[in-house]
Amino acid sequence: MKKKKKHFGKLILFVGYSIKGLLKLLFVDSFKMIKRSYSYAKNPEKKLMLNRELELEKKVKVQEKKIKRLERLVYSIFNDPDYVNSDKGKNDVKEIRSGLK
Repeated sequence: MKKKKKHFGKLILFVGYSIKGLLKLLFVDSFKMIKRSYSYAKNPEKKLMLNRELELEKKVKVQEKKIKRLERLVYSIFNDPDYVNSDKGKNDVKEIRSGLK
């Protein structure tokens, strides 16, 4: 009997939070999204600037991954020569070779 009450309470909480999230989406977030899309349509320079920033962030993340990979390989040359023969090391070398082509 207690299990049924426990599950019923969780079900009520789940439904309540779901309805709360849906109402928030409909009445709060939708107005914010409409306002933002209207401001971008009215001011295309702002939209272009935002797109450039997002592209720059993506490029920086890719470059950071490449730098970390190179750091691991350089570290392994001096401290752990068996790293290059491991699966992770082979994957790093393959990624660097594909990036050079």
